Amino acid sequence: MFLSLRHSLYTIVDENLAERIESVRRFIDTQKKDADLAKMREEVTETYEIEPEGRYLRVFTDSGDLVFESKDLARANLPPVSRIDGEQPSYANLFIPERPYRFHCQRVQAHGGVYVIQIGVSTSGTTEALARFVWGLVLVAPTLLLVASLGGYWISRRALAPVDAITTQARVIGERSLSTRLPSLGTYDELQRLSETLNEMLERIESSFRRVTRFTADASHELRTPVSLIRIESELALRKDRRREEYRDALQNILIQSEKTGELLENLLALTRADAGRETLVFVDLDLCPSVEAVGLWWQNAAKTKSIRLAVELPNDKIWIQGDRSALERLLAILLDNAVKYTPVGGDIVVSLARGRETTELKVRDTGIGIAPEHQPRVFERFYRVDDSRNKNTGGSGLGLAIAEWIVKQHRGSIVVESKLERGSTFTVRLPIARSILDAAGQSERLPVGVNGSAQAKAPSDPTRSGFV
Repeated sequence: MFLSLRHSLYTIVDENLAERIESVRRFIDTQKKDADLAKMREEVTETYEIEPEGRYLRVFTDSGDLVFESKDLARANLPPVSRIDGEQPSYANLFIPERPYRFHCQRVQAHGGVYVIQIGVSTSGTTEALARFVWGLVLVAPTLLLVASLGGYWISRRALAPVDAITTQARVIGERSLSTRLPSLGTYDELQRLSETLNEMLERIESSFRRVTRFTADASHELRTPVSLIRIESELALRKDRRREEYRDALQNILIQSEKTGELLENLLALTRADAGRETLVFVDLDLCPSVEAVGLWWQNAAKTKSIRLAVELPNDKIWIQGDRSALERLLAILLDNAVKYTPVGGDIVVSLARGRETTELKVRDTGIGIAPEHQPRVFERFYRVDDSRNKNTGGSGLGLAIAEWIVKQHRGSIVVESKLERGSTFTVRLPIARSILDAAGQSERLPVGVNGSAQAKAPSDPTRSGFV
């Protein structure tokens, strides 16, 4: 600010001096053409001795002869003017006596010759104005700096207050207070979006923590029952000598509970590996029909023990999907296990497989006890059981359908249930057709193609691949 003001003031002074030099040049140029140096001195002296602008004026010829010098400059005994080449002006700041002056010296063309004009003006006013400005800065700047510092501190504290509120609230959130949320700032800026994002993250963490806690509690509860039964059965068998048949019954009960415990542990480990991302599936192009047929045949034999009729309905054409064979067979086994458990003696179970344009549809229908509408949305939750007393009789742990849903999701498919009480349930699994098959067939009505891309001819109907047993 000081340099800018100084430049502006001296620019005004220089412009004034340039106008005065131009005025002197015009005066010299208006003299008579035959006026010699003496006449020129006389005319300039007569005019500028009484003019205020001639108080600090000197005029020389180009050869250095003095034309005019004011009395003030003569008393100041200024150094002679150095030779000036060209018409560019020169400036100098001098003190006469001990007062500041600014001089403008310029070589001009006038009266048919070349003259050097030097003119000065007092810059006391300019110097005083700059000095007052400096003192003003010295006095005002600390005050402004103090006010700006206090204002900046206040503004920064106000701006950082939401950050402090978030930090304070975040410090009190722990495993026992995951339901606590960060404050709603209402600032409509980045901090509010950050707070809302963190709250959404806390919501997901709390949900995951609750699932883990519930999973641990349910797993502990499920394991407690068979372990307790094994211990009680063993203690009763060892309490006194018993007959051979009694020992055999005790060992049989222990074996049954051990199998249930082993199955539960296997399911728990499968879900744990799935949650940790360590349960890897090997996806290949495979025909789903042989797998459904093999699993269905095994469960047909199991269903005979309850006099349940189990039918497997398969299409004549191959159905190619991209998936893990063992996982898909486990999926079907889980669905059939549930169907057999909850279908009464003499009931029917039907497993059907059909192909759509882009998906294949696997259905397991039974004539069992069914599921109430309010329970259907939760049957795929871990450890969720519609009726605990019913599961005590069937031995279910509530993990099978959770594993089935995970397998379906890994295959980018979907699984839904439709059920009516006392009329049975239908589980429908939809899996995408192998992409290589869709690309080869162009999603048209052409014959299905195999993995190697060759057309597969329709096989004749095989009566052994469907029908009740």
